[in-house]
Amino acid sequence: CTSILNNCNISFKEFVKIIISVNPIYLDTHFRHQTYNLEKLFTLKKNVLYNIENLINFEIFLKDEYNINVKLDIHDKYKWDRPEITKDFKDDIYKYFEQDFKLLKIPK
Repeated sequence: CTSILNNCNISFKEFVKIIISVNPIYLDTHFRHQTYNLEKLFTLKKNVLYNIENLINFEIFLKDEYNINVKLDIHDKYKWDRPEITKDFKDDIYKYFEQDFKLLKIPK
């Protein structure tokens, strides 16, 4: 996948179409679902989820549980309002990451 992006002249939209058509087992981990092969973790009694847009909760968890002091920051996230991102394209991306949205309780 990385070589496709680096060596081919394709758009992000074309790239996503390729990614969602490949079985995740064959993808580099960067392109797999966040919850890929971790489904059982969500059945554990002690399971801590954090919101990537509010990392203060995760900072507190690291401090309280492991005595780790760290300042986390999130970079600009992808802007969905770009004109080339159609509803169908958003739906394809949602379908691909549907397991993540459900298990991580991320609103569509």
